[in-house]
Amino acid sequence: MADVLRTRFSELVTDFVVTSKAMERLGEEAHLVNFPGTMNLRDALAHICDTINLYINNPASTNEHIGQIACAREHIRRAAVEPIQALFTERYRTFDELYAT
Repeated sequence: MADVLRTRFSELVTDFVVTSKAMERLGEEAHLVNFPGTMNLRDALAHICDTINLYINNPASTNEHIGQIACAREHIRRAAVEPIQALFTERYRTFDELYAT
């Protein structure tokens, strides 16, 4: 695996693990199940698997590998942002109810 590809893939896997833990924690805080975030992590895993399969079948195709990694990173980004949005929405609703009375 090319050094650039190896570095990006390693960062991607680390981001995946951190994001999945953050999603779990923020879901607990907001008392919500983050279905869209979970689906984004599933899609990221699919791109990770595609990257591995591409590498096995065509190790010289670095641009295709990097493209799959970029797609996976976008799904991970979405998975990270959505639970934060859900948490703030829940907090805003709580404060709104508290101060509306």
